[in-house]
Parts: sequence; C-alpha cells; structure tokens
Amino acid sequence: MKNDEMPWIVKSESKQPNELYSLIEYYDVVLKRRGLVERESEFRKNKLGLVLDLISAIDMPDDLRAELISAIIEAWRLQIPEKTLAQREKELDMLLGSIETIRVTIDYDDKSTDRSSKWRLGVMVLSNLPMAPVDFRSEDVSKIYGLISKAMEYPHQRYLASSTSAQL
Repeated sequence: MKNDEMPWIVKSESKQPNELYSLIEYYDVVLKRRGLVERESEFRKNKLGLVLDLISAIDMPDDLRAELISAIIEAWRLQIPEKTLAQREKELDMLLGSIETIRVTIDYDDKSTDRSSKWRLGVMVLSNLPMAPVDFRSEDVSKIYGLISKAMEYPHQRYLASSTSAQL
C-alpha cells in the first residue's frame, strides 16, 4: 500500500509528526509567557492560532479543512467578558494538557509498528483540540462540532477501506 493512498496514516517517512511536534513545542513556549492570561485578547488569539495550526497540520480533505477553519474563525470570540482571570488560568492548564496529550501520542505513534495505530494521530489531535463551546458564538457550536466529528470519521473510514482491500 502506498503512502499517498492513505494520507491520514502516518508513516515513519512522513513529515506530519515532526510538523505537529514543532507546532506544539512552539505553542508550549508561547502559552507559558509570563502574564499572557492577563491579556485576554492576546491569550484568545494564541489559543485560536493553536487550534487552526493543529487543524492545518493534520491530513484531511481540503474542502473539509477549509470549511472547518472558516467556521471556527467566523464563530470565534476574541473576548469572553464573563471569564475571570482564574478561569483563564484554568483554561491555560487545559491548553497545556492538550499539548501534552498530543506530544505523548506523537511519541507513541512514532515508535509503534502497529498499522492500526497510525491513523490515530489525526483523530487524537482533533479530539484534543483545546477549545470549548464557550469559545464560539452559541449559534455556531453545533456546526463546528459536527464538522469535527465528520473529520474524525474520515481517517477511520480510510483505514477500514484499506484493510478490507488489503485482505482481498
């Protein structure tokens, strides 16, 4: 089976894990800057940047990626006045937890020889996107999470299709 037949499957020669690893390392440093949570708009802008960069770094159909990114940008709230500084500090902890989960998944998948684990990276990134319904206008939440669900189904369907054709 060729690498281009299954874009979600991360082969050892793929640049996807390296790109993701570089992204999360960058945002790990950016998000740990002193006083960032006190500057709400800058904090929210960096959080949005992380989400969009993670979506851009994983493989999925271009039309789905474009639709998801557009929906997130359109619905994103740069300020959430009802959030306190303490709540933003907890939000930062959640962001850093998402980064660590993605880092662990990259490390695991990089060492794994199990074919079925290779599609997991894209799914794990999507399921650990550091965002919550409060990040969006309320009327757009279901659309965004529906697009994420659709994107999460894609690699599994591709993997199942390739497994079936490999057995034939």
